[in-house]
Amino acid sequence: MTTFADAASTHQGTAFRLHRRRNNRFTKNHPIVMAKQSRTSASAKKVVWEFPYSRKNFMIFGLGIVVIIIGYLLMSTGISDEASHQQAWNNPLAVSVAPVVLVLGYCVIIPYAILRMFKDKAAGE
Repeated sequence: MTTFADAASTHQGTAFRLHRRRNNRFTKNHPIVMAKQSRTSASAKKVVWEFPYSRKNFMIFGLGIVVIIIGYLLMSTGISDEASHQQAWNNPLAVSVAPVVLVLGYCVIIPYAILRMFKDKAAGE
């Protein structure tokens, strides 16, 4: 009785090398090509990762947070405790200036602090 491996190895006079994979299926063994391993020398430079944000970025980010807090404080001044003014906003700062200050903080200052890259003085030397 011939097995599958014997029949495959003598098929049309061609020798097939068979091996088992993890799933126990017989497959043709194609030549295994290994990638060349690059050799690292002792003189190879190590990659040094630096944090992309400088002190200026954090200062501008902090300024944006302060501007946002000021915008919310201005907006909170529009609500009155008087019973006659409960339905209306009685402060024009809360209606017109506070939203502009909030948009300035959220949409201008904070993105500028995140996207702007300042050059380091030590890197220029």
